[in-house]
Amino acid sequence: MSPSSAPLFHLFVVADADPVVLIRLIERIQSLGLLPQHLSARWLSDDRLSIELECAGLNEARIGTLVDRISQFTTVHSVKWAHMRDTV
Repeated sequence: MSPSSAPLFHLFVVADADPVVLIRLIERIQSLGLLPQHLSARWLSDDRLSIELECAGLNEARIGTLVDRISQFTTVHSVKWAHMRDTV
């Protein structure tokens, strides 16, 4: 399934304001053979980052595994996801 025809999901991450967290997040996505279609990070007032990522090509079970693995990063405070159709 090509990324353009695969279901999109939106990942929301709040983490410490450490540039390494962005690299680790992209590495985790890349390890699944995927490339984010969109990635943005915003500096929050409490020295944290709000990271939003759009990607395609995962079923719900693999998304759940990805969220669990990202949640284990010591710099991550929260991880949530939604299908893009749920966020519009």
